[in-house]
Amino acid sequence: MAQQFAAIMVKVEGMDLFRQRLDSRRLLRPTRDYIEQVGKAAHRTAQRAAKPHAADKGTLGRYITVEISDGGKTATVAPIRRIVGVAQTIEEGRRPGRRPPYTPIKRWMLSHGLISGAPGESNLVRVMQGRIKSVGTKGVYFMRTASEAAEKALKDGLPETEEQIRKLWDRP
Repeated sequence: MAQQFAAIMVKVEGMDLFRQRLDSRRLLRPTRDYIEQVGKAAHRTAQRAAKPHAADKGTLGRYITVEISDGGKTATVAPIRRIVGVAQTIEEGRRPGRRPPYTPIKRWMLSHGLISGAPGESNLVRVMQGRIKSVGTKGVYFMRTASEAAEKALKDGLPETEEQIRKLWDRP
């Protein structure tokens, strides 16, 4: 004998309202703004931290960019591609071992007032090259500083963003 079961039907209504509340132009806007603000905070911090000495001209900082992508879900702060090698050396420092190139060291010494550019100062540049070869250089850690600033901005801005989303959710 076969048993017959009564059909059970569940009707769910309200998906239109739910979809309306999840509309990305409305509910996700605070999240996009939040990510953009965090990215900009990291960008500003990286630019400032890349100029550790008063004599630095801020050239490296001008080559650090912020890019908002994935529809506002991602913020990327990084040096532009053509200076990545130099930026990496400035970020982490230089290990002892090889002498750095003459021209960039001379340019750096001129900009920091360590030499005047007068004839006969090439020996001072060579001495600096030798010192860097033997001791290396300290890292500036401008990107690490930017990462820490982004983490702090993420923590600090979260409650406000949650509140904005809550208000938008509760609003019909």
